[in-house]
Amino acid sequence: MKMKKIIKFFLVVIVLFGITKVFGKPGNQKQSEETTTVTTTAETTSTTTPKPEQETKEETPKNDSKEEKVSEARTKYQQIVLGDPMYDGEGGTSFEDVKAILGEPDSVSQNSYGDTQSIFATWHDSSLKGMASFTVSFMNNLATGKGYSGFSFVNHNEKVTLDEFNAIVTDGSFSYDQAIAQFGQPDSESESLFYGSYSNIVIWYNANGSFGANFDITFKDGYATGKGQYGMK
Repeated sequence: MKMKKIIKFFLVVIVLFGITKVFGKPGNQKQSEETTTVTTTAETTSTTTPKPEQETKEETPKNDSKEEKVSEARTKYQQIVLGDPMYDGEGGTSFEDVKAILGEPDSVSQNSYGDTQSIFATWHDSSLKGMASFTVSFMNNLATGKGYSGFSFVNHNEKVTLDEFNAIVTDGSFSYDQAIAQFGQPDSESESLFYGSYSNIVIWYNANGSFGANFDITFKDGYATGKGQYGMK
């Protein structure tokens, strides 16, 4: 029983590392948190879902704005419920149900650890010309982590300055809802659940500074516990 919990822990760390690597903090970025990486050996298989030669595309009204399309994409994303991997993903949306929401994934990676199986699947949202991506991790067919990226082309009204970033407090008093109200909808996000604690890393690219300037905030159970920025002025 103890060994099974250890295997689950290693699996969770690897899956969370994978999501953070895809959607998390960009390189050369100063961070206020420490990251620990655990490596273990597992059987891994990767597959890419072939695209039909002739695919029927859903027609989108020409007057749909990018903001409306992003809103629709986020609505789909928010339907995916996470389960806790330390409790076998109980309560998480199943792989089949996620496919019903997002369609067939563009790529799938599978790992096996004893009697525990994980799936790491990626979708590219066709309504946003492939610029937006969704990734969901599953344990024993139930969702335990998710993330999205590629919404940075949606224009924000104002650039966030370095002074505004520096004013963000990470003592557990600044909430996720306050961040959205102040900075607008994020461009990328990764989310996970671990031993009943909900964590997410949120990134905005509407930052004032050099090309590619951005900032991120790490939240735990809805409140900021860390932050980082790159190239801001």
